[in-house]
Amino acid sequence: MYKHYQESMATVQEYGKPDAFITMTYNPKWVEIIVLLPDDQTAQDRPDIVARVWQLKLKAKLADLEEGLLGRLEARIYVVEFQKRGLPHAHIVVIVAEEDKPRTREIIDKLVSAEVPDKDVNPDLYETVMACMMHGPCGPANPASPQYDNKTVNQWVVPYNAYFCQKYDCHINVEVCTTIGAIKYLYKYVYKGSDTAVLMIEAVRDPNEPRSEPNEILRFQNARYISPVEAAMRLLTYEIQGKTHTVTTLTVHLEGGRMVVFQPNDGPDRVLGCAGSTMLTSFFELCASPEPEDEIAKTMLYQEIPKEFSWDAKEKVWVRRKKVPSGYWASDPSQRRSKRDIRLGSGAVHNPQPGENLFFIDGPGGTGKSTLLKHILASVRLSGKIAIAVASSGIAALLLMGGRTAHSTFKIPLKPTKKLVCSIHKPSKLKKLFQEASLIIWDEAPMTHRHAFEAVDRSLRDVLNNDEDPFNGKTVVLSGDFRQILPVVVRRTPAETIDA
Repeated sequence: MYKHYQESMATVQEYGKPDAFITMTYNPKWVEIIVLLPDDQTAQDRPDIVARVWQLKLKAKLADLEEGLLGRLEARIYVVEFQKRGLPHAHIVVIVAEEDKPRTREIIDKLVSAEVPDKDVNPDLYETVMACMMHGPCGPANPASPQYDNKTVNQWVVPYNAYFCQKYDCHINVEVCTTIGAIKYLYKYVYKGSDTAVLMIEAVRDPNEPRSEPNEILRFQNARYISPVEAAMRLLTYEIQGKTHTVTTLTVHLEGGRMVVFQPNDGPDRVLGCAGSTMLTSFFELCASPEPEDEIAKTMLYQEIPKEFSWDAKEKVWVRRKKVPSGYWASDPSQRRSKRDIRLGSGAVHNPQPGENLFFIDGPGGTGKSTLLKHILASVRLSGKIAIAVASSGIAALLLMGGRTAHSTFKIPLKPTKKLVCSIHKPSKLKKLFQEASLIIWDEAPMTHRHAFEAVDRSLRDVLNNDEDPFNGKTVVLSGDFRQILPVVVRRTPAETIDA
């Protein structure tokens, strides 16, 4: 705890005081967890599901902060806290760039709100605020309170950010802070441990007999409490604290007072030879170095050295940091596709071109998948391009503008086989349509046998003379939900249905 606290204070020393303190609390009514729970279980009964869903939500929240939703991010520190009731919540401290710091009333009002939103203008945000962002004394849960009169007032609203609150549908308290006390709160409060009481029963002894000293390690082990969710997160190797910056711990000692490690049977000569260079003594040697690349060290303080130099623990010397370019080369002709797929190097896109991408958007029934498809179709067609809309069933096809069944559009035979081929002729209007199309949307795709997809892929490659790219390189959107209905395979076993 103390080490993490010192590293966080070093980050504050470098980038300034915190600008925002965020508390994000787990919501047991999240749709992602409710759909996975049987009727007789609650979120507290499945710590494994709670841990996984929480990790996904927290990663998404941290990604939003890194994208600059509260301002250009300079540094971020977070700690996950577990209480005895089990469900986790995270404390996040954010430091933004100087030009984005909340120093004016306009910026603060843009980041934080403490008012009940308009129910008619934004009903979703209103429901979230009323359910998750109200103080205890105000609300129907405590009707006997003198503050409760069948309505709520802004006095009892916990400060929140409207975007975060509506997106994550949970308690997200956002406070503007300007002191370093928030850093101490992260570690001093969260890692203070739960309330414990140790009782010991001993036999009556002679008053002159010395008492045994208390075993603090055993006392900690016997009284330590770990909630099921915390245990699940540790088993799943999820981080319970994190920082955006790595801090190098520098050693400091008096002259001739360096630490020496030796074995009991080592001789005097070996013990005296163990005293090698330390970070501090190597810093002095670096400042006295005549090498041109080490000249910058003479203008830097000891704590600034890790910015330009890295510590080689094996050789026990400071080494100047270098930007090493990285590249990829595939000399084998069979690896041409690998060359095209490898687009990223050193976190930057070099020679950006339209490439292959695979996106997966998950959502149970009724969450708006068909509406999303309609927007995609409209966007592509408004840009003057051709978008083909098909579905596995006629009813689903009617919901899409210009939609038809997949069997009718691609001429798929009704009986699926491994070597199935669609009835598409090369000199035809249908071939020209597929050649000019930029997008193919296939709704209710899980209802279709995989042999049908393989047939469409095989036919498009053959008709359009492209054996390398799937679906002739067309952008294909497959929509559906395996939780609703699987392919109907007549008189087959469950294993054969899954294989379809």
